[in-house]
Amino acid sequence: MEEFEFDVGGAPVVFSNKKSAPYNPLNRPKICFKKCILCLIGFGMLITVSIFISKFIFCKWWHNYISLDEKYFVIIFTLIDSLIYCSIFLKRSLIWFVHLYQHYAPDRIRLKCVFEPSCSEYMILSIEKYGAIKGLIKGCIRLLRCHPPNGGRDEP
Repeated sequence: MEEFEFDVGGAPVVFSNKKSAPYNPLNRPKICFKKCILCLIGFGMLITVSIFISKFIFCKWWHNYISLDEKYFVIIFTLIDSLIYCSIFLKRSLIWFVHLYQHYAPDRIRLKCVFEPSCSEYMILSIEKYGAIKGLIKGCIRLLRCHPPNGGRDEP
């Protein structure tokens, strides 16, 4: 038979005065700021390298073939590089912002969602399934529908 610290006439009491934490169904993902900072540093390095390459390599080499002014060529080349970089990391960045919301938003706001899965989880699922642009649009449409007359189970 087990030995209990407290015994009240045959009915053992095992620290029954401890309060247990209430059940919270909300997902609080861990936020990694290191990845965000590394992406921003990578973006800054990409801008610097693309300016260097376009100004000192391509402008000297293409000077006889194109009639663009050097500063316009540098701007166009840098914008193209930036758009490629952003298109690669846009999906990951949007999901990171949703995780940031899930981590820091108060429970009273997050528990108002009338759908299953919650709107933030739906946003992540739709971005993963449809890509950054279409998934963001579907997630925003879902947010606009999130009020009491609607509700229930909704899959992306």
